[in-house]
Amino acid sequence: MAMREKNYAYAIRSSQECVELSLKASLRLMGVEYPKKHDVSRILLAYGHRFPKWFPIERFSRESRVLAEKRELAMYGDELRSIPASTLFDREGAREAFESARGVFDACSRLLREVGRVGRRTHRPRKDSRRSGGRRPPNSRSSDPEGGFGGRRPQ
Repeated sequence: MAMREKNYAYAIRSSQECVELSLKASLRLMGVEYPKKHDVSRILLAYGHRFPKWFPIERFSRESRVLAEKRELAMYGDELRSIPASTLFDREGAREAFESARGVFDACSRLLREVGRVGRRTHRPRKDSRRSGGRRPPNSRSSDPEGGFGGRRPQ
């Protein structure tokens, strides 16, 4: 969408977010706590031994670093020189960022399929027969991690 609208700065920003979140999900899947930063290249290199051989750690680390460096410019432009983000990036740069994000996303999706499934419960909550048939009261805030909605989200 951003590419069709020639919003190349937004395409780069979206590509960076895709790379960041895909790599963070992969790190979490492999049992690594990721840093609360936009660039995960260092932690990816440090724990690369946990990933399968086919997963291109060095390439993804480089792409994470490059896109993280472009992130701020893509969001705010060059504020010191008063150059808006819309004029800093061209179609070719946006296409490269998009292709990079697609490659990272595809590899991380494959890793997820091969290593494990997200959302599958590994255990069931133990039923407590002492309280109302083993169910939690619908508005029990003290024992409900969902914020008092009994596991349901408000509509």
